[in-house]
Amino acid sequence: MSALPETLDRFNLILAESVPKITSRLQLGLTHIEIERQVASFTWTLPQDAFLLYQ
Repeated sequence: MSALPETLDRFNLILAESVPKITSRLQLGLTHIEIERQVASFTWTLPQDAFLLYQ
């Protein structure tokens, strides 16, 4: 399993503690289905870590 989700969660926590104004401006991630729709026309496969990054 990738450490990316845990790393991103930790980054978000530190960011929220340090600069909550910036954290409040971040947008929610996409669902897996929304990402699949966005990349459907790609001729290559999006890596799983990229899905995790955009969620």
